[in-house]
Amino acid sequence: MMLCLCLVSFSTFAQSDLMTAEQKAQLELQKKMKNEEVAKEAADSSRSWRRGCSPSVNFSQVSLSNWSGGGQNSMSFTGLFSGFLNYEKRNWSWRNNLDLGYGLSRIGEGADWFKNEDKIIYVEKLSYRLGKKVKATWFNDFRTQFADGRRYYKSAYDNKDTSDFVSTFLAPAYWTSALGIEYIPSQHFFVFYAPIAYKMTIVNDPYLSALGSYGVTPGSTTRSELGTMLNAKLQVNIMQNITFASGLTMFGNYETLDCIDVFWDNTLFMKVNKFITVNFTTNMIYDNDIKLTRGDGTVGPDLQYKHVLSVGISAAIGDKL
Repeated sequence: MMLCLCLVSFSTFAQSDLMTAEQKAQLELQKKMKNEEVAKEAADSSRSWRRGCSPSVNFSQVSLSNWSGGGQNSMSFTGLFSGFLNYEKRNWSWRNNLDLGYGLSRIGEGADWFKNEDKIIYVEKLSYRLGKKVKATWFNDFRTQFADGRRYYKSAYDNKDTSDFVSTFLAPAYWTSALGIEYIPSQHFFVFYAPIAYKMTIVNDPYLSALGSYGVTPGSTTRSELGTMLNAKLQVNIMQNITFASGLTMFGNYETLDCIDVFWDNTLFMKVNKFITVNFTTNMIYDNDIKLTRGDGTVGPDLQYKHVLSVGISAAIGDKL
């Protein structure tokens, strides 16, 4: 009986010792993996250059056949590209962002294609760190479009659909350059203020230039303004796969500070899985120099607004921003 008890005790002790050894091996493996991950993150953070991009394609189609409710076939697609190239070493940083977009839509069989998206936006920031949350920054913003743009409306004479040529590549284009202070209280938000800013409006088209479109003197291709500028951006994760981003740029000409130019862009980005995304974007522009034909027929500056809800395929390439 005593012998049996001794054998049982020895077996229990051996199993306990064996389990302890397995646990130790598991802990050592976890520790090694964590150290490798920390080393990789440290190596990534010490890199001077970081680059990446996110191309995406959004597509929609409506096809009707013997549909009693009526309607027309429609099709639309939009291609988007967002890329960055950043350099950071010691107190210096150089950040470059490029956003491109172009889209077409058609309503009805054999109908013409109409533009529903067209943008080229390049933003550059060269900064020197003055403190933990403060940088001296030289800011540049350039934006234009790829193709011709037209304004569509019903003719007042015969009520027929007609259109006017209103824009094209580099007509208009806007270049803003500013030197100021950037405050970064967190990784989700920054605000940049420049007491000295220069804005150039370019209308590189003979027809639009002759009309004096976008505030240029008739016959001139450029208009220069000296003023002050504010730029701010907020980006937060609302939920695990939902991100909200908002960017605001304001420019005030020192000669007309009561009329502030405003560019305000908002994006709600929802990631369904690795490749499928849903985006809701809004764009608002107010520029006192842009004369628009309003719905009531009057002409003058007004708020420009656009929103887009899209579902598409996207991919992330390169480093994380």
